[in-house]
Amino acid sequence: MLQIASEAVGYLPRGKKRAALDNLEENYIEARIQKMFPGLAVTKDSLADLTAYYNYRTGVVRNAVSSLLRTRDEAIAEYNRIKQQYPHSTLKTQVNKQGGKEPLWFVNSINLLTESVVGRDFDDDPIELAYVTNECQVVHTFSRRMDGVYPHVENPVAIWEVKENYTTSGHFGSRISDAIYLERLDGYEIEAAYEASGWRVLSYVLIDGKIQWSKGKSFICRLVDLLNMGVLDEVLIGKEVLTEWPKIVATWKGTKTRAGVRRKALPGNIPQDPH
Repeated sequence: MLQIASEAVGYLPRGKKRAALDNLEENYIEARIQKMFPGLAVTKDSLADLTAYYNYRTGVVRNAVSSLLRTRDEAIAEYNRIKQQYPHSTLKTQVNKQGGKEPLWFVNSINLLTESVVGRDFDDDPIELAYVTNECQVVHTFSRRMDGVYPHVENPVAIWEVKENYTTSGHFGSRISDAIYLERLDGYEIEAAYEASGWRVLSYVLIDGKIQWSKGKSFICRLVDLLNMGVLDEVLIGKEVLTEWPKIVATWKGTKTRAGVRRKALPGNIPQDPH
């Protein structure tokens, strides 16, 4: 129902009356749903939940775009500051493999912050697929390579995906749209691995780039949805990575048990993924 509502209303209010629509009412959402999907029944409780969540999501995304996403110059300055803070790092500087040889400022910042907490006990550029075992037998192999894993690709405690783009280059929308679908796939695979082994892999997405992500607010909405559905364990945006990522990484240290890790509780009455 959440996706139907987003399709009918739009992921974010648009146009000249945008500010007035940032707090939508139930009758507006119901009218839009009925216009696009005539005869579709929506219960009063579902409508209340949808309205509350829609307005919550709008506030989150507006704040992310206005205060958290960074420009290229800001990202470079912050990377240089972190690099000076950890001058003895042994990490290799990663560069953009899809065009030019400019360093991936956000990726490299994340790697330095990760190293500052766990040392080199993580894989900052996995070249193998992550997999989960049970009693020395491989019970699940992930379908794609991750941007980072902790501590390694065998029975990872955590996996993460980084999406940075500080330029105005084309095709960003299609790449991010594909990434949203891949995150859904990761969610299904994490559940499959857990059912086969009892081992819960934590999953994170980290994004930055003010120009492009400001144009792709609907994609941030989808990431917020995946977070609140429990598909992702956290979504970190731009500046908040600097303070929140080291805290998250610190929670992984010493994780030896194969017991499932419970995902965090949803903030209120959020509409759940129907699967």
